[in-house]
Amino acid sequence: VSNPPSAVHASPGGRYAVVMQRPEDQVQFVDGGLWQEDHGDHMHDYKEAPVLTGFVLAGTRPTHYETHEGLAAVFNDGIDGTSASVAVLSDAGIGSGTQLASLELSTHMHGTAEPRGEYLLTTHRDPMTASTLPDVVALYQRDGSGYRLVEAFAETCPGLHGSFSNEDHTAFGCSDGVLVITQSGDSFSARKLPNPAEMPAEARIGTVIGHDHVQSFVGIASGLLFEIDPVAGTISPIALPADRESAARAFDAHGENLLVLDDLGNLHLLDAGNGWTSRGVLPIIATMPAAAPAIAV
Repeated sequence: VSNPPSAVHASPGGRYAVVMQRPEDQVQFVDGGLWQEDHGDHMHDYKEAPVLTGFVLAGTRPTHYETHEGLAAVFNDGIDGTSASVAVLSDAGIGSGTQLASLELSTHMHGTAEPRGEYLLTTHRDPMTASTLPDVVALYQRDGSGYRLVEAFAETCPGLHGSFSNEDHTAFGCSDGVLVITQSGDSFSARKLPNPAEMPAEARIGTVIGHDHVQSFVGIASGLLFEIDPVAGTISPIALPADRESAARAFDAHGENLLVLDDLGNLHLLDAGNGWTSRGVLPIIATMPAAAPAIAV
């Protein structure tokens, strides 16, 4: 690729590698060479050598990347004098070298965007504030190749950072808790869940992960794990054995297990459907490097 990647993600359909190059204001795409076509009574498999596509997505400081139900959103933070923007992608569009839709926001910010079908949840901030972190979530509806504003939710999310969508809910990490947006058809509602008493005073949830087959989200706050239950409206600690802290974490492909690599290099298998009870611990890394490895599923 043209520059060292700042991050590499899977496209929403899994065929392409999405190669973020934040300092160079662009994203490139690698076709992994494996895909299927529906032939009615069977799926036909194709295999070719991986290749760098000619599609280059331009945007100022592409940073956060989120996927949901066949769509992906690249959030471009912008810089002072250049507004943030969102590019929404599909695998078919990546293959043809086009973005599905885009949205330009009013100012720069370190934000995030969550695609939900024809709708888009994304962040806003007052340009007069000193922080580049937003504190408002707004709902947009697709209009051709762009989006129109539906509403900005009154429930605020100070210091917003981190988001994830599952089937019915989207969670955003805030300095004072978690903002949950619930979708029921074309109706969206917002609810704020406060930080629990068990969370250290200086901590906050700044990363949210989840899975479509799991009702709850998992929030990460300074290496500590918390269950975010959008139906019960609660945030509860998830304890690792011996009070270890998490260095990396991910759900498995089917959402049955939460995989947690702790700060000593042990991999914990937590049962996502049974109160996060431990299925076992596997020693994986004898000596943890300074920068913890990520978990790829």
